[in-house]
Amino acid sequence: MSEALRASRRLGLLDLGLVLLAAGAVWTHTPVGASLDYAVRRTLGYEVTAPSLTAYFMAPAKRELLERAIEDLGETTLIPTEAPENGFPQPYRTAAALVMPEVLPAELDEAWDGSPEATLEQLVLGEELRTRAVERARTAGLADAERYAVHRPFLPAAAARKADAKVEAAMALGKILDMQWPIAGEHRISSGYGMRTHPVTGVHKLHNGVDLAVPVGTPVLAIQDGKVAAIGEDQANGRFVVVDHGSNVRTSYCHLDEQLVKRGDVVTRGVLIAKSGNTGRSTGPHLHFTLRVGKKTVDPLPLKPRERSGAREGLGAGEDLGG
Repeated sequence: MSEALRASRRLGLLDLGLVLLAAGAVWTHTPVGASLDYAVRRTLGYEVTAPSLTAYFMAPAKRELLERAIEDLGETTLIPTEAPENGFPQPYRTAAALVMPEVLPAELDEAWDGSPEATLEQLVLGEELRTRAVERARTAGLADAERYAVHRPFLPAAAARKADAKVEAAMALGKILDMQWPIAGEHRISSGYGMRTHPVTGVHKLHNGVDLAVPVGTPVLAIQDGKVAAIGEDQANGRFVVVDHGSNVRTSYCHLDEQLVKRGDVVTRGVLIAKSGNTGRSTGPHLHFTLRVGKKTVDPLPLKPRERSGAREGLGAGEDLGG
């Protein structure tokens, strides 16, 4: 074999390797890859919702702050129940302390104007920048111009990135600290969040939520205000409902017997959205509950409102894919 032919083959292998690396990067780190992954997983029968493509452009600083803050909560964290009268309220007070430790509680109280989001944005960006963006959004004819998500496009790019990393992260954490547990009354946690070997498929993988062992027909409640992003049914997770709570927070409720809402419905915290069941790939009646912040699933048990929940740890029949 000539030296030229050997060199050509080596270059061919190098080109192939580069192509494979590029394909892997597209699959795992771009919106196009997210869409392809969604299509494949749906074809294989997994419960997945259409990817939130905006999550791929979430500032890395925001993701880092959120993940660090959630880890800091720990399983024994108790959220304070009191805040100064006419001061910055809970649970956003605790969220701000975790995400924005450089802001003193006294500063939060002094800036408090009735809206956690507006107060945090003014502290991060200053009143002038925020007011200008709100006025431009109103001039453009946009409804709810006071909301950060609405007037964000009218902020300077650097200011928007800064607010994403601080304000949006604190608001997301505040939403989940104020969550309503989806099941009221006594029930067992039949399978927790984390790596496990699936009892049916034998695959060792992440169980991305918690299984709450309850009888068929048990009321399922929305954990927070939001909008129904999807309803559906598949072989793995049966009937399911997905709710978008804003600030990149989403929840999924799977293996339902009945779905009592439709896509696009606006729901409030604690409202009845479904009844639990035993549909899909399940070994017993239960609710599979998943909490997502951005692209990351989060163990909801450390965030469970202890004063409102009657959950008891234990082993039981309710199992699902957790995929």
